[in-house]
Amino acid sequence: MIIAIATNNTVAIEEPEDFRKFKVAVAQPASAYEAVAKSNPEIVAFDDAETAWVSVAALKGWEGLKEAPAWQEGLDAMIEKARPYGWISPDGRSIKAHVEWLG
Repeated sequence: MIIAIATNNTVAIEEPEDFRKFKVAVAQPASAYEAVAKSNPEIVAFDDAETAWVSVAALKGWEGLKEAPAWQEGLDAMIEKARPYGWISPDGRSIKAHVEWLG
């Protein structure tokens, strides 16, 4: 699953059925970090230019996926598999992701 941030800072989910990989891909250069980090903090909160935390609630409520029980189960399974590695925040509200700058 790729959390894609477009050049206009809109957020989309690409490859939603691929629960084996999880990352944030930004269609801008890393020099845009400050603006991108401020654009959608309720969905993607950045620690720095290389690490972000994606809201579990935002994913679970994503239009087009929130009504798909199999997808919700896949997301829950991904979260449980990631938990022992520290990729889930202590409060369980966010998933840690590597950030790729594509611009």
